[in-house]
Amino acid sequence: MYRLATPLDSSTDEALPDVSTAPYPMVPWKAGFDENAMVPGVPPLQIDHDGQLTVTPTQLGLFVFSVICEEFRDGKKIGEARIDFQLLVVDCPQQGQAPVLKVDAQGKSNFDPATGFVEIDGSLPESDRCLDFYMIDKENIGISSVEILPVNFSIDDGVAAIDRSAFSIKDDTLKGKICFSACPKGSSPYIMDIIAKDNACPAPLQDKVRLHVNIKPPENEAPYFANFLEGEQTVYVGSKLELPVNILDTNGDMLSLKLETLGFDASNHRMGLNEEINEKGRIEATFSWDVTCEDLNVMDNNHYTVQFIANDSPQCEMMATSSVSLTFIVEDIHSSFEHFEMPNVFTPNGDDKNEYFQMCDQPQCERQYVLPPDNCQGRFKSIEIFNRWGKSVFRDNSRDFKWSGEGMSDGVYYYVVRYTHKTIRGQLTLMR
Repeated sequence: MYRLATPLDSSTDEALPDVSTAPYPMVPWKAGFDENAMVPGVPPLQIDHDGQLTVTPTQLGLFVFSVICEEFRDGKKIGEARIDFQLLVVDCPQQGQAPVLKVDAQGKSNFDPATGFVEIDGSLPESDRCLDFYMIDKENIGISSVEILPVNFSIDDGVAAIDRSAFSIKDDTLKGKICFSACPKGSSPYIMDIIAKDNACPAPLQDKVRLHVNIKPPENEAPYFANFLEGEQTVYVGSKLELPVNILDTNGDMLSLKLETLGFDASNHRMGLNEEINEKGRIEATFSWDVTCEDLNVMDNNHYTVQFIANDSPQCEMMATSSVSLTFIVEDIHSSFEHFEMPNVFTPNGDDKNEYFQMCDQPQCERQYVLPPDNCQGRFKSIEIFNRWGKSVFRDNSRDFKWSGEGMSDGVYYYVVRYTHKTIRGQLTLMR
C-alpha cells in the first residue's frame, strides 16, 4: 500500500556525505506545512491505494514530499520502499496556439505534401536523402523537442534520423533536417510521424506530420571479369603458367576474389592466386601454376577445372557474385626417338666449319641436330665417346656437350647417349 510521508533530511550540509545507517533525520516543516498539507491545495496533495498522486495547488513554490510503498504478508509488514520528490508549482498563462510543423522536400518532384508520400533514392549521397522541416511558433514560447515516432517499424531499424547539427532558428521559425538511410531494415513504405512540441505550460502543445516513405535501395551490379576467356586450355609439363585475373565493379565496391577447384586441392598441385591490386572497384591478380609430372595421371583425362569467384561489398547487404571457370588439360612434352639422328662426322681442321662434335640448332648450322626433349617418361643423363678399343675419351652430363677431338687421331669413334629410360648408340668419324 502507498502513503505520504515526511521526506528524509541530511545530517550534514555536505553535498556528498558519508554513508550512514538508520535512523535518519526528517525534514523540519515550516509553519502551516505537515504530512497532511505538504502541498497546499484544494484538495491538497493526496495518494490513493494504487499510488496515484492528485493535487490542485493554491500556492506557488517548490514543495517536497515522500511516498512510501509498504509490503504486507499475512497482515504483517515485511518491507517498504521510499522515494523523495520535489514538485515545482508555477503560474501558467492561458495556452495559446500550437506550433505549426511543415516538411519541405527541397524541390523533389517525388514528394506529395498533401499525402506525405515521398520516395528516397538510396543511391544518392546522404545530403540528398534529406527533407527540410520547419517548426513555426508564433508565440515564441520555445521549442521543447522534435522527434520521429515510428508507426510500422522500430526506431532501431535505422530508417531515419533528425540531423540536429542542421538546426537553425530565425525569428519564430526553427529549421532542421530529417535524413533517411540508404539501407534500412524492414521493407517500404515506412510510416512515421514527425512531432514538434513547444514549451507551453502546463503541457507542451504539438503538431505532427505523417510521412509515408518509400526508400529505393541503391542498385548493385555484379562485378565482372575483364578480358577473361572461359573454356579449355592445354598446358604442358614443365611450363610455368601465369594467367592474369582482373575484376572490375561498376559501383566501385570493395571486392574479394576466391579460387575454388573441382575435385582436387590447389595447394597440392602448386597452384596459387596472388592479388597485386585490391582497391575500390578493382582487383588485379595472377593465377600461377608450376606444371610438373606429378600433375599427370591424377585427374580423369588429366583435366583440372578451376573456378574464380568474385564478390562485392555493396553499401547495402545485397551482395552480388560473379564467377568464371577454366579447364586445363595437362599433357606431357612430346619426345620421340623415331627419327632422331646424331652427327656422324666432324672436321676439326681450323677452317671454322664443323669443328666440333655437338648438337646444333642454330640457323647457321648446315643441318639441325637436337636431342629429344626431357619429359615425364625420361630425361637426358649423359653422352660418352669411346675409341675403337673401347676406351672412354669424352664424357659430359650436359645437353650442350662439345667435343673438339683434341689429342685424338683421325678415325672412327663410338658414342653412347643415355636417357633415364633409353640408350642410343652410334658411330662418328673424326676427319682433319
